[in-house]
Amino acid sequence: MDLLNSETTPSDILMRYCSNNAYRRQAFPFRDTLIRYITNNPASSKFYQKMIQSCKHFFIKNPIITVPKLCFHQRTGWYTQGSRPSQDRRNDVLVYLNELTSKIWINDSLSVFGSTPIWPALTSFMPKIYQCNAKNIYIEKQMLSFNDLMVIASKCIRLDLQCVVIMNNDKIVPETEDNQFYFETAVSLEVLVKALPNAKKFT
Repeated sequence: MDLLNSETTPSDILMRYCSNNAYRRQAFPFRDTLIRYITNNPASSKFYQKMIQSCKHFFIKNPIITVPKLCFHQRTGWYTQGSRPSQDRRNDVLVYLNELTSKIWINDSLSVFGSTPIWPALTSFMPKIYQCNAKNIYIEKQMLSFNDLMVIASKCIRLDLQCVVIMNNDKIVPETEDNQFYFETAVSLEVLVKALPNAKKFT
């Protein structure tokens, strides 16, 4: 579900697409295995958008909300920007995603601002991220694993990390920032640069 051009909130979208009364069993002229594969493996976010616009079956079976930007702030939590004007923002409106149960497909950018009492704010949100095609990524005051970074940053062109610790995959991300010894087992800058060949600007 694309929120960029949506005139409704995520909860409205989910209610509309997940309503049992509005969903009918489909009789596709193809084998169930083919439909299941197409449903679970959309080739792109645009293709997925066309699928769910043509038939609610695909969203019911694999609920994904595509967002141009995904942001996190310590005061508001996770949110994206839609296109409806508001009093504070003439051109867009904030759409909060803290209670969202669907998976999220990020298309353009990912930003994580501000520290939290719990370091792995991004790590705890990772299960909700279906795919990340973000070209611009900004992360501040977070601790995450090397694998998690590769999931969100594999296609990024600009990567900005401030006060960020990237842990080896065999280490557990601590719940608080009091555990200073984790800094000794962090991934080196050289390893990060080699692992992100698409990044043209790395701060």
